[in-house]
Amino acid sequence: MTAHNDLATRWTRQARKLGRIAREIEMDGGVRLASRSQRPTGMPDDAEILHRPSILAIRQTPGGHVSPPSGAQLAADVSLHHDMNPPRIVTRQIQRDEGHHDFALDIWNTQGSFMSLALALPSEQMAKIAREDLIRLDYTIELEQRCDVFARLNLVHGPNTEQVVRQLDLRNQGDVLEFDVHYTAFDPTRAREIWIDLIFNTRPLNRVVVRDLVISRRPRLSL
Repeated sequence: MTAHNDLATRWTRQARKLGRIAREIEMDGGVRLASRSQRPTGMPDDAEILHRPSILAIRQTPGGHVSPPSGAQLAADVSLHHDMNPPRIVTRQIQRDEGHHDFALDIWNTQGSFMSLALALPSEQMAKIAREDLIRLDYTIELEQRCDVFARLNLVHGPNTEQVVRQLDLRNQGDVLEFDVHYTAFDPTRAREIWIDLIFNTRPLNRVVVRDLVISRRPRLSL
């Protein structure tokens, strides 16, 4: 009887311990989810958040790169492209709080004209894009030296690629722009890849800090 009671006590303690661990995991997951799905100020109520690049939402290993070649994969959904030779670039992820990071790029560029970040949309979110959608980019970016920055939406369907280019307004560091899918020949039933290129016409010396980027969609008929 005593052995039975001891066994029951041990199982009760183990169950309580597992319960605490489960609650901690659930709370941690809730914090991460809340941070990742946080809506930027001013986002319309009918806009659905599709993606926040993982370099801003998830701790990366390694957290930085020195002289990365063009095409370097900085995260599963982010790659770096440039025409610099040699590539005098240093990238670094800077944690602000749980599930929210800044991403900094220091550029010492003697040759070359551009640097870009390719931000890929996950396949499960890509499938939600329709012809009557507006693709929205909310951004907060700081530049040490002002330069032209463009965003290019790439819609790959079958063998074809539709592209829409917009210039970012960085006078207030943060703003929003939208791409109208309706005015492209994009066929959602043949969608293969969707990504946004963030293109910087870099100056010889510059520091870029990306504080937030959120890609979302909403029906254009709601305008």
